[in-house]
Amino acid sequence: MESNSTSSRALALGAVAAAGLYARSKYVDGCKVNVVSSGKDESAVVGMTGDGDRLTLHDVLYKDCPSLTDQSEAYMVPTPYLFTGLLQMFFAAANVKRRDTTSDIQYERELLTVQDGGTISLDWYPGKEPQAGEEKMPVVIMLCGAGGSSQEYFVRALAKTLAHGTIKFRVVVFNHRGTSMTPLTSARPYDMGFTSDFREAVNALRGRIDADAKLFSVGFSMGANIMTKYIGEESDRCPLSAAVAVCCPFDVEIAGAAMNEKNFLNNKVFQPQVLSALKRSIKRISHLPPDPAWGLDMDKIMSSRQIWEIEEAYLSSSSNYVDDIRIPLDDRIAPPAGIPVSKFKQNPYLSLALVRHGGHLAVSSLGTLSPSVWFIRPIQEFTSAMAKL
Repeated sequence: MESNSTSSRALALGAVAAAGLYARSKYVDGCKVNVVSSGKDESAVVGMTGDGDRLTLHDVLYKDCPSLTDQSEAYMVPTPYLFTGLLQMFFAAANVKRRDTTSDIQYERELLTVQDGGTISLDWYPGKEPQAGEEKMPVVIMLCGAGGSSQEYFVRALAKTLAHGTIKFRVVVFNHRGTSMTPLTSARPYDMGFTSDFREAVNALRGRIDADAKLFSVGFSMGANIMTKYIGEESDRCPLSAAVAVCCPFDVEIAGAAMNEKNFLNNKVFQPQVLSALKRSIKRISHLPPDPAWGLDMDKIMSSRQIWEIEEAYLSSSSNYVDDIRIPLDDRIAPPAGIPVSKFKQNPYLSLALVRHGGHLAVSSLGTLSPSVWFIRPIQEFTSAMAKL
């Protein structure tokens, strides 16, 4: 009897273990990165191989970006205790100022005065001027999201990774006017559709760095929207060699609709944070004469309690400009309904990478007990591969 009982328990435990392994396998399969592009044959030519053959964007992704395309590596498996996007967002928010060996850097700041008298700040790492022999080193310009700055943890971690990788980059972080202690010298604030400041910064950098030094860009959230819109506006005149958009809200109307849904998190957490950031940027210029060309109702914006009250006047989508992009653009995650997936299939200059799990700018796990920022590795792989062409 005891032997039969022992056998039964062993069988039961074995069945539970097998079920657990099966469930884990299915969960991991669901964490696989999904890459959307125009296909191997239609993909845009981005360079030539050593043998003189054409090298396409598809070739770069599938040969040099294993974290996106390799069958054994292209996964984003969340850390066990950060198994939802919301938990990852809270974790990222709590650690935004964290400093460790991957992010402990010091910038050199440059202030740039733009055409309308406004000021933006450019934070350089390792430094503004290249050292001897580094004149042709590629440069990456990063754009932060609403209320973000060069001091955010993932920005510092990415800057250090790019600066000290096998392919070394000079990194410069673009801080929007009025953010990150940037002085306010114009009544025109930044917004999601305002590409003029970034255009002037890119032109200034392109005119200053060595002609053989490639210029790349990485945009986050609202910064990704500005960058994407700018690239579409410039089309084949764009001086960037390649760009990466992370968590880009391509369609502001759809993203805004999701945030305007009535629930506790939207009402008490997300909307207040976004509105507060927008209002702070406007309030800081209230002492300056308003710019008639801007044409916004300041009182309406400052008294608004919901995103929808100001989004039509203050926000602008980049999805209408995706068709005109003529440099490789590799996006990470965004609200699914707002991503123009069909355009990524039709435009040979684009590739879209989607992961199932992860919060907004908080894909900060890799299946380990010590969370890391997942999207740093794909960005490094992609920009490094493009820099070698």
